[in-house]
Amino acid sequence: MSFADVSAVTAIEGGFTAQGDPAWLQGRFVYGGLMMAWAVRAMAAVVDDPARALRTLQAELLTSPGAEAVFLSVRVLRRGRSATQLCAELSDGQRPFAMVTATFAEPRARDADFDQAAPPEVPAADQLIVLPHFPMMPAFAKNFEFRFAWGGAPLSQAERAETGAWVRLAEPPPVFDDALVIGTLDAIWPAFLPRLAAMRPIGTVSFAAHLFPRSPALTPEVPVLLLADAQRTADGYCSQENTLWGPDGSLIARGIQLVAIVK
Repeated sequence: MSFADVSAVTAIEGGFTAQGDPAWLQGRFVYGGLMMAWAVRAMAAVVDDPARALRTLQAELLTSPGAEAVFLSVRVLRRGRSATQLCAELSDGQRPFAMVTATFAEPRARDADFDQAAPPEVPAADQLIVLPHFPMMPAFAKNFEFRFAWGGAPLSQAERAETGAWVRLAEPPPVFDDALVIGTLDAIWPAFLPRLAAMRPIGTVSFAAHLFPRSPALTPEVPVLLLADAQRTADGYCSQENTLWGPDGSLIARGIQLVAIVK
């Protein structure tokens, strides 16, 4: 099932429904990027204003569904003259899976704009091979093409917790929308994985993202650069920063992810 299909939500009385799929699981559960993409689509439908772009998202991932139906209830916290804040709860109708808040807002004072963001120098995507699927790769990751480009490779016992790759969906959707930005931002393996010699059970606890205006030339067919780095892990929790860069070097989104190393 393509990302466009699996990330779709259907409006029903009292909310929205979405459907998990075995091809989009991480272990036994839906990966967090898809859960957040569902929330983005449901909240965007409630906002129903293309002038109000998704600016920020905060997700608390309590647990995760498997390949099953998910119910989303969306509540508008505030609708102002230029911004709408919302909260979405994902559940099976009784048991909550995640709580997601977001702000959709119109542009403000552009005369104060500046851009000091720049990605590290890495080989171009067309100079790198697509990584083959390997046995420990989660099912959802097999829907993406990864071209390793920066930092340490997973399980290489590298000194630093930093890693990155050019990424795109194997079956690109029609447009590079907000749901795809969020889904891609969460697609990279954990930043600390290059420091390890063997896999460990892990899970995302929370995820926050800030989104920036995208170039009109950005299309899903072209790989984007996804980087992850972590400065510290303590008590079995790793805080990492994920950044998503366009092929022109523009910053598309920045995320902060808290990952639990279960054991």
